[in-house]
Amino acid sequence: MVATMDRPFWQMWLSLMLILIPLYGLFKKLQLSDDPDFVSDQEVYKNV
Repeated sequence: MVATMDRPFWQMWLSLMLILIPLYGLFKKLQLSDDPDFVSDQEVYKNV
């Protein structure tokens, strides 16, 4: 990805994160529903 002159790098990084984070959450949710043995992050924190 190439940073353009009118848009700073941090702004581009932020927009990329805004796209990737919901996709990651959706992926985790799908993975959670498909695999009964999969332990969610919340359960891990509760048991620690």
